[in-house]
Amino acid sequence: DDILAYYEENKYSKYMGPDMVVVSEIRSERRPMIDSLYNQYALGVSFDDIFVLGGNSGRVLGPFARGKYNNLGEFAFSSGEGSVSSVIKNLNNTFSIVRVDKHIPASPIGVGKAQSRIEVLLLKQKQTSIKDGVFETLSKKHNVKINSNFYKYSIN
Repeated sequence: DDILAYYEENKYSKYMGPDMVVVSEIRSERRPMIDSLYNQYALGVSFDDIFVLGGNSGRVLGPFARGKYNNLGEFAFSSGEGSVSSVIKNLNNTFSIVRVDKHIPASPIGVGKAQSRIEVLLLKQKQTSIKDGVFETLSKKHNVKINSNFYKYSIN
């Protein structure tokens, strides 16, 4: 089918999804609590143990694209897998410590998500082709000549 053929030909140039990242986050509304947890990490307690110690404040976040979660997202995309942040102040006045768990490289979006855009594009291409063909046929039939010099100059 035309849609699938167009998608396969263009998926790496026109239909790529964004780079993504997955992080583990420990979040608290109380700065002393998050400082205490970070200090334990700095003293050698594993992030996984602190994640458990944080109780309900720990969650896995993502995958998410660049531009989300402000300072937390900036840290995640600028750091390697396994990196642990210092305390991050979030826009909603909570505090987080995050570990970058996984970077996911950009990959093509599925043909299903691209299908409606491709249908519109192919329809426009077909309409242009038909219009050009009709113009060419009528030009030949009626011996129409276009003076190309007419379009070279503009009148100011």
